[in-house]
Amino acid sequence: MQSKKLQALTGYRASELKDCIALVHDLQLNRKGTSLMAIRDKYKKDMFKGVSTLLPPVEIPASYFEDLKE
Repeated sequence: MQSKKLQALTGYRASELKDCIALVHDLQLNRKGTSLMAIRDKYKKDMFKGVSTLLPPVEIPASYFEDLKE
């Protein structure tokens, strides 16, 4: 979820993060590069709450990148 508070705290608008988010999403879906198994194994551990086992959405909705009105 987008929020004005997050935008204010980070200093970034959603549209400014689109390229970065797309790259991370591609890595998550193994679209580019290797499967990064060592990293995935590390973040499966309880101390990281098994975050690498979470399934990403197939696509990120365009509405996520719409800038919030001030």
